[in-house]
Amino acid sequence: MVTPISELLHNLNAAKVDNTYYQKVDYYLKPDLLVLDELGFKRLPGYSADDFFEIISKRYKKG
Repeated sequence: MVTPISELLHNLNAAKVDNTYYQKVDYYLKPDLLVLDELGFKRLPGYSADDFFEIISKRYKKG
């Protein structure tokens, strides 16, 4: 899966509002390969950095 980091973070933030956050996290954990386009292009706000870390951390633990 290829997605811009801004889209991933926007989707996770929107999922917090409609209580589908963990379903959306699972969505990003399923692909064998997750390519985050435009990473490092813009500075991440604090709340987005936490979401980003959660995805990366869980994917790492998943192996």
